[in-house]
Amino acid sequence: MKLRQLQYFNAVADELSFSRAAIKLHVAQPSLSIQIKSLEDEVGARLFERDKRHVDLTPVGRRFRGRVAELLSLAESAMAEARSAERGLQGNITVGYTALSLFSTALPSVIRQYRLVAPNVVMTLRELPSLEQIHELDQRHLDLGVLRKVDALAPKGVAIVEWYRTPLVVALPKDHSRARQEALALRELKNDAFIMYPRSAGSTGTSTRPLHRRRISTQDGAGSA
Repeated sequence: MKLRQLQYFNAVADELSFSRAAIKLHVAQPSLSIQIKSLEDEVGARLFERDKRHVDLTPVGRRFRGRVAELLSLAESAMAEARSAERGLQGNITVGYTALSLFSTALPSVIRQYRLVAPNVVMTLRELPSLEQIHELDQRHLDLGVLRKVDALAPKGVAIVEWYRTPLVVALPKDHSRARQEALALRELKNDAFIMYPRSAGSTGTSTRPLHRRRISTQDGAGSA
């Protein structure tokens, strides 16, 4: 039994006319009659009473029509869900992100917008360091990652694309001599004590050791902060 045969049967049952059903289906009437006869043979019962002037459903055909309507509705729902899944509007998605990415409004804003567009998608968020995200993407445990730029080549099948940039800023006490400056060069703070993560906890490592204080020198890099 083919889906097309059920669609043909439903059209004839709606129209109670082979000629009108053929026009509705855009098929030749002889072809439609052959498909209905093939369906009846497979079911093992006459579904239509027909003569030269009238077409009507048999008692078996009326019962059969109810089930056919259910099957066609399920088939249409299945196809609609498949099309939605193809467009990313159904299914599941797992997104990795770094803790720092939530300090920007970019990621939360995009998540809210996506929830409005695809309310039927189940989204799972996982906080992971950047290098670990790349590994999880390579293993297909993540569908998408939001990470910092890393000094590592992306594995085959994984693309790293710049999405947004955030400025480098520094928090200073109100009474600091440079607190009122709009911009700073990093070298201007070379003698200040910083509270920051150790190097191994950055995008090139996965350490989760606590914050510590240290002084920064010009060898740590230069630029605006």
